Amino acid sequence: MSIKTYTVHEFLKTPGIFFDVRSPIEFTDAHIPQAHNFPLLSDEERARVGTVYKTNSKKAAIDLGLEYIGPKLSEFNKRSKEIVASLQTPPLLKVYCARGGMRSQFMSWFLQFIGNDVAMLDGGYKAYRRHVLESFSKSSHKFIVLGGMTGIGKTEILHKLEKKNEPVIDLEHIAKHKGSAFGYDPQIEQPSPEYFENLLSLELSKFCTDESIWIEDESRLIGKCVVPKKIFEDMRNSVLVVLKTSLEERIFRISSEYANYSKEWWITSTKRIQKRLGGALTQKIISFIEMGNFQDAIQGLLGYYDSSYEYSMKRHAGKIITQDVSSASEEERISLLQEVKHCETAKI
Repeated sequence: MSIKTYTVHEFLKTPGIFFDVRSPIEFTDAHIPQAHNFPLLSDEERARVGTVYKTNSKKAAIDLGLEYIGPKLSEFNKRSKEIVASLQTPPLLKVYCARGGMRSQFMSWFLQFIGNDVAMLDGGYKAYRRHVLESFSKSSHKFIVLGGMTGIGKTEILHKLEKKNEPVIDLEHIAKHKGSAFGYDPQIEQPSPEYFENLLSLELSKFCTDESIWIEDESRLIGKCVVPKKIFEDMRNSVLVVLKTSLEERIFRISSEYANYSKEWWITSTKRIQKRLGGALTQKIISFIEMGNFQDAIQGLLGYYDSSYEYSMKRHAGKIITQDVSSASEEERISLLQEVKHCETAKI
């Protein structure tokens, strides 16, 4: 019985489980979200097989590959059965390698041989990546950008909008970074830039192309992750809703959010932007931190971040709506934003 071969669209939309049979290093760098890694070859084995292929012949490379793969078949069988058994109904096992070549062909044959329903991705991961990049460049996305100075609570508001069944893309959550020199968590590793794109593509695919999606106002660089050029352009051309509240509220929110971070973390983060702060202000802020006076330290930092945000707003090409929410409750803020969205989408 021949193996089913799917296009990228069919492969992603058809229910089932993704089996990535590339080597661990290939998988770790980036993969289709939610895929299981079933490496046919280890990183070292793959390198050796590739060398034999280049210096000897394809047949010699296949012979060496089979030597490596043979002892692993029992483990592949056991592991695949454990995954299938954890589900209520037998799933379709969707297999891919780098280019839809010998690795995915062999694993697809083996998984089908031991009784599974199997499909293989035509063109492999390379075809999937082409699909991801085209999904950014060939579509125009409708966003409503949520903006405001640092400490306004934009991320929290996005989460509350999502609970109200509003369509939301949380770039900071996808990037595992809060988008500034102080945005990293030493306990959390960011995805690779490529995997960030894969995750973002998946999130965008959940919404209709004509749906207005809430997204936080971000710079293009979020830690080491980069917002795709076309997505960033769509954000810049969308309606920007800028929230305003008191400086005291912003300082309180920031100090509460970062209360558990060490003085060393605060000082290291401050030094990351020393060139922009200037030497005198940097030392002043560090002195506040060393004394445990975080409120004055935050106020000094906000002077820099507020100026940077004001400059960024000048480059926004779309309509800008400013809303003072100083006296509004959390629920009132959400209702206000939903009303703004309703008015703006009604004009489209």
